[in-house]
Amino acid sequence: MKETPSLRPSVLLSSFDLSKWESFNESVLQFFTDRKTSIAEKELLHALKKRSPSEEMSEEEMRGFLSVSKGVQKNPFDRWGFPSWSDICPRGTKERAYLVVEAEGKPLHFREIAERIDAKGLQKPGRTTHPQTVHNELIKDKRFVLVGRGTYALVEWGYRRGTVREVLEEVLREKKKPLKREELIAEVLKVRDVKESTIVINLNSFFARVGENRYFLKEPLRFE
Repeated sequence: MKETPSLRPSVLLSSFDLSKWESFNESVLQFFTDRKTSIAEKELLHALKKRSPSEEMSEEEMRGFLSVSKGVQKNPFDRWGFPSWSDICPRGTKERAYLVVEAEGKPLHFREIAERIDAKGLQKPGRTTHPQTVHNELIKDKRFVLVGRGTYALVEWGYRRGTVREVLEEVLREKKKPLKREELIAEVLKVRDVKESTIVINLNSFFARVGENRYFLKEPLRFE
């Protein structure tokens, strides 16, 4: 089969009924139109089986049908969706970095992010992702937060913006009471990849010591 607006160049038996693929493809396109988000391949195959149980297609057959459709595409992390979606075909450094960090599920240094963008084939052929470009882009992107020296996490994971001092201030304002040093260290380490000594230095420099081993804001809280 030569390429068509909906079908990639393909090889099939002359006896194959192409209407079977066309029906399947229409069902897949409608599935993603309704869903509006990408989905892992395993989940997609399961959902498609439930959607058309009478066809009794094997997973291998469905993968073959999906692979020749121009309407959908799989990203390097085995998720399917429309090619126009940024998590399927990311088109800029920020989108590629977001996809890498989200898939990793943990904070990454900007050099690691650059390496994984290239390793996963997300960069354009013949080009290399520059670590400094990644760093420059992510520092401005509100979806990311710098949690350590050159290490970025996603804001949606619950990480707080700001310096260690600002994080400590926010924690104490939320709790509205003095906290033990160990409690404050634990709270900061949830959202920042820093040394405990850095947190202690900030506590001793900018906060009031209240009683034995407890800290609070130097300025009293104001309630409206």
